[in-house]
Amino acid sequence: MIRHPKTIGIVAAFLLAVFSFVPIVGAAPHEAETMAVSIKGFAFNPKAITVNVGDTITWTNNDTVPHTVTAADKSFDSDSIAAAGTFSFKFEKAGTFSYVCKFHDIMQGTVEVKDATTAAPAAPAAPTTQAVTGSVDAADQAIKDGTVTVAKATISVPGWVVIHLDQDGKPGKVIGHSALNAGDNTDVVVKLSEDVPAGGKVWPMVHIDAGVAGTYEFPGADVPVMNGSDVVMKQITITAATAAAPSTLPNTGGSDSPMLPLVLAALILLTIGAMTQRLRR
Repeated sequence: MIRHPKTIGIVAAFLLAVFSFVPIVGAAPHEAETMAVSIKGFAFNPKAITVNVGDTITWTNNDTVPHTVTAADKSFDSDSIAAAGTFSFKFEKAGTFSYVCKFHDIMQGTVEVKDATTAAPAAPAAPTTQAVTGSVDAADQAIKDGTVTVAKATISVPGWVVIHLDQDGKPGKVIGHSALNAGDNTDVVVKLSEDVPAGGKVWPMVHIDAGVAGTYEFPGADVPVMNGSDVVMKQITITAATAAAPSTLPNTGGSDSPMLPLVLAALILLTIGAMTQRLRR
């Protein structure tokens, strides 16, 4: 069958238009970006950030003390970032990554990485402290047998009371922790992993037990309890140990006094001397 030239021309033009249009409607490749996170006031800002696979985040330390950017799953770790220093990391896979500062573990952040070409997988539910309530009370005290005692720690779920060393007026390194039951916990004794000199300061802080029950996991799931925007914690000062009173006191009188025999001996000698003088007369 002979086709009409005009019909063939129309079909050719249509096919050309279709094939020319395909690249236009295809998914454009994602252009990698670099996002910024500021470290200031012992906090990451923004605390939570969302990026695409292939993007890079640069953290800048705007504090006057060193910090780190350390992933809970160890997928990235900046080591120490000095004041005004930076750390950059390129995210190559989708997922949700929580991270902290190893020096000040109340500093927490989250990076959500989405696949730019496919729907991002559902992120695992992050532990939350919004519905958890708590309080802590402790007094200045001396370290006794390598421990400190928290007078009262209250939490609405099972958790931990954690002792942080003071660093520049903020909680720093963890040096001890003890489990808490849901409700009021009184006179909680916490064993310390290192000594703190008199005059040093520590921070008792309340954490939840959200990961493996009975296993302290922070950095990780066992995050601090928040009261609004404030961490439930208290600073206390380590005082000097009080010298123990002697178990026995020296006897200063009575029949056990060592002076009594001496006095008696002196009197006897004086008496003998006086009698001798009289006989000589």
